[in-house]
Amino acid sequence: MTDRLISVLTEWYPDDTRVVQDVAGASRVQGGVLVLSGSSLSVVTDALPQPAAVAVARALRQRMPVLGICFGFQMLAWLHGIPVRPLAQKVREHRSVDGVGRVYFHHGDGIFFPEDDDRPAMLGQFDGVRVCGVQFHPEATENGRAWLGQWLGQWLGRWLAQQQ
Repeated sequence: MTDRLISVLTEWYPDDTRVVQDVAGASRVQGGVLVLSGSSLSVVTDALPQPAAVAVARALRQRMPVLGICFGFQMLAWLHGIPVRPLAQKVREHRSVDGVGRVYFHHGDGIFFPEDDDRPAMLGQFDGVRVCGVQFHPEATENGRAWLGQWLGQWLGRWLAQQQ
C-alpha cells in the first residue's frame, strides 16, 4: 500500500513529495504536510519506527498538518494517549465511512476513542482537524483518493498561507 500512496502523492505533488525513511531525513522535516503511511507493525507489540516518531514530533512542534493512514493513525492515537488495542480477530471487511464511501479495513489492532469504546474507529482527529487519521487506505479506493486529495489540498493551502 505504501508504494501506491507514494505514487498518488507524487502524481499530485511531483516536485514536493519527499519520502523519509531514516532519522536524518526525519530530522529535516520542514513545513508542508506530513503523511504517515501504513505498516504491518503494531503500536501495541512493536517499537515505534524511530524515523516516524522523529518526523511526528517535529511536525507537531511546527504545527504542521499531519495525516496518519492505518498504522500512522494508530501511532498518532497512541502518541495522543488514545487506547490502541489488539482486536479479538483481524477485521477483513468493507465498511462505509462517512464522506469517503466503502473502504476495505484490514488490521489486527484498533483505536478506541472513549466515546465509542466498543467499536474501533475508522477516522479520528487530534488537535482539531489539523492532525487526523484514517484506519483504511484512502489511496486504494476511488472515493478515498478524492478525500485524500481534498484533505491534502486544504491543509497544504492553509500551511502555505500561514507562512507568508
